[in-house]
Amino acid sequence: MHSLKSLQHLFFQLSLFILCFLFAFNFNIKDRLQGSFSLYYLVCLFVSWFLVLWLTHTHKPKFYQLRVKYVLSPFIKSTVSLLILTWVLAELFIDEQYLRQQSYLAILLYSIIVIATYFILTLLFNKKSTSNSPGGIKLINKYQQQELVIEKEYKPGPLDNNNLKRLEYFNSKVIIELYGSPYSQMPTSIKVYQGSSSQQLNKEFSEICIVDKRLNDITNLNSFLSFIYKSLIPGGYAFFVYEDLEAIEKKFIESTIQLIRSLKKICYYFYYRVLPEIPFLNKIFLLLSDGNNKVIPKTEVWGRLFFNGFDIKKQTLFNGLSFLLVRKELTPSENPNPSFYPIIMLNRIGLYGNIIKIHKVRSMYPYSEFLQKKVFEENNISSIGKFGNDFRITRLGKFYRKYWIDELPQFIDWFRGEIKLVGIRALSQHFFSLYSKEYQDLFIQVKPGIISPIFDDKTDGFSDIERIELKYLKSYLSHPVITDIKYFFITFKQIISGIRSN
Repeated sequence: MHSLKSLQHLFFQLSLFILCFLFAFNFNIKDRLQGSFSLYYLVCLFVSWFLVLWLTHTHKPKFYQLRVKYVLSPFIKSTVSLLILTWVLAELFIDEQYLRQQSYLAILLYSIIVIATYFILTLLFNKKSTSNSPGGIKLINKYQQQELVIEKEYKPGPLDNNNLKRLEYFNSKVIIELYGSPYSQMPTSIKVYQGSSSQQLNKEFSEICIVDKRLNDITNLNSFLSFIYKSLIPGGYAFFVYEDLEAIEKKFIESTIQLIRSLKKICYYFYYRVLPEIPFLNKIFLLLSDGNNKVIPKTEVWGRLFFNGFDIKKQTLFNGLSFLLVRKELTPSENPNPSFYPIIMLNRIGLYGNIIKIHKVRSMYPYSEFLQKKVFEENNISSIGKFGNDFRITRLGKFYRKYWIDELPQFIDWFRGEIKLVGIRALSQHFFSLYSKEYQDLFIQVKPGIISPIFDDKTDGFSDIERIELKYLKSYLSHPVITDIKYFFITFKQIISGIRSN
């Protein structure tokens, strides 16, 4: 339904764009614009229009935002962008002043009609709405994983050594380390998998599953983890083994000669770290590697397990390999876009509680967003409102965060009207749940922002962070323009003084 409406808006705006140009040139563009340069001009102009449309998402008007200035914001940005691009193209391709003026006239005419049309549609949408919140608040828990109802509570007992003799990676030492002290109750059903094929799975549920194959060598990891999940009873346990990123790097790059070490490092990063994480190029990696020997950091393994409904109970190291004991405790995530590529989209809570997509340069390992609750339980929140000692952040990511490079793609979301320039960062669903009811009620009435208050060393924990942000929300709802100007300069002053976001 949403796709159909977007196509309708796209068709309307495209038709209007063509009609406005025909009208501006008295329906005689062919005679008015002569020569190849003029043809290039028209082609570039239409390409620019599509580019601006993609950037501002004006074919997906956000009527749910209700406020006219919010809904029309992307259209105004679209007008300014189109005028600038038209001026540049006209300077490059058109010599005659009259033709330039007619081009500007066509863009202005198009923009005025579009803005007027959507202004009226916004007013009509507001009339149909019965409250200030269009029901978006109900979407706050979208994509959130729920705890399973576990009917049978048990702890796994010691495994029969006969089950361990034929295993390649697991042995009694590893099992005892992961299990801890033996329990009196023995598991009634155990499955052992030594391959990644789903054909090994049957419809019978088991209490314990041992995957005796490195996760690095499983081609479609999420699908396989999903199969394992479905083969366990709620509350069932699974054992996994993988070789961590750091262990692989040390083994692969280690060399006595510095030159060879440097060359190995370049090859390693290109083949194992760059190819798998770039769209289309990752197909080349799969073709060359046949899905084996993937480099998987601990964060990604843990994140994928949480994504598929498992909770991490214990991890141990043995002979350079990492062994995991996990439990089936959650519903699998329905998030359609887990973070993986260099530019990622993260679920965040926007105006009226609607889930919006925020673009960022990835500064964490893939699937890190699914570990936020786990990290919160094990770490304190720093004075700038982020986790201390966050193992999810990559080495390059620390640099990105220090200079706000990871935040730059959010200007795409600003162009699209999802967020504003100044305001509290769009919160994740887990972070949002940590705040008080008063804060939550105010937060969903205000668009999130890019430039957010930075908390200095005087900030003492989460309560102070909430107090500062609550003060901003109350001030904005009373005096929006003055508040944003004031906080812009406060934040700018803090940046100049050397306070950083990491």
